[in-house]
Amino acid sequence: MIKKAVYKKGEVIKFGPYEWQTLERKEGSALIITTAIIEAGPFHTTKKAVAWEDCELRKFLNGKFMEKFSAAEKARIIEVTNQNSGNPWYKTRAIVTKQSGDGTDEVKTGKPITGNPTKDKIFVLSIDEVCSLFGDSTARLKNKGFTQDGPRLKPDDPKNLSLSFFTMINDDNDKNRIADNLTKKKSIGWWLRTSGEEAIRTALVTAKGGIWVGGTPFWNTLGIRPAMWVKL
Repeated sequence: MIKKAVYKKGEVIKFGPYEWQTLERKEGSALIITTAIIEAGPFHTTKKAVAWEDCELRKFLNGKFMEKFSAAEKARIIEVTNQNSGNPWYKTRAIVTKQSGDGTDEVKTGKPITGNPTKDKIFVLSIDEVCSLFGDSTARLKNKGFTQDGPRLKPDDPKNLSLSFFTMINDDNDKNRIADNLTKKKSIGWWLRTSGEEAIRTALVTAKGGIWVGGTPFWNTLGIRPAMWVKL
């Protein structure tokens, strides 16, 4: 369980070809995340329901991306068991079965994706983790149904589908979650591993540091900001 603490930017270390920010330390190890968005890509490309367990981004990070590190560096990367609970704002959610493009999408009510625990060496953060590790924003995890502009919605109501996609956590910690972008693309956010408001969406941190709980379609191109536990 992640301990809540007042945010203080951790030590920046060089590991492999990147610089990493230390988020947490314990028992001779540290949780680190790249200080910058290191590249851009989709969470998954096949347009059907998927959770972190089976997504292409997970396969990339623990496969091709892993090859960027030397044998000695790989030996320092710790395999951990990640808990992949469902989206904390939605007990049920509307699922788009057909996108019209004009706001009259065909929808049905469905259960949220709750992923199984996964064993990962490299991963992206969850909503719960990003709310705990960059300053304490965990109280906002209970503020279900608030949009960026403030009005309360009923997340389970398909009538509110087009609005609930914009559910956002914005607070004083936004600035802590902003990352430089090595891809040189402007206004790019970075992926989290928690499913969004519906089965084809994944949550993210926006370019301005807000947490977009409702998420965006996972085949979109967003920033990748890997995290891992390493031996010190």
